[in-house]
Amino acid sequence: MHVAATHLQHVGMGAKLYATERVFRDEVDHCAGVLQPLLGIDLREVLYPATGRSEESAAALRETQLAQPAIFTISYATAQLWMSWGLQPAQMIGHSVGEFVAATLAGVFELDHALAILANRARLMQSMPAGGMLAVRL
Repeated sequence: MHVAATHLQHVGMGAKLYATERVFRDEVDHCAGVLQPLLGIDLREVLYPATGRSEESAAALRETQLAQPAIFTISYATAQLWMSWGLQPAQMIGHSVGEFVAATLAGVFELDHALAILANRARLMQSMPAGGMLAVRL
């Protein structure tokens, strides 16, 4: 069976962890702080919007320029939380943004550099004309 998922990022993703887990919150806060001058917005305001701003935030998260940094931030913070619990990866693999997370966790990129690269990548991807994706099964 093949299932295609779109827009896995959503308003409130990681909200319970953000509210209850210090390691997760600290990592999200760090990433949001580094990304703010690059994105021109505090990512936390999009992920965890004030009452009445959910629809606006949902629309913003459908834009590549915010979706990719949001996915990276939540994925990286989740990995750091798991590692703080003693779960250490033996191997890692990722696709697209996940590759950046895996590379950062493996020490290939420093976190702040990975965030800058990803923010620029997302901005550039956002600036391209709309297109489609083609998959060829071999």
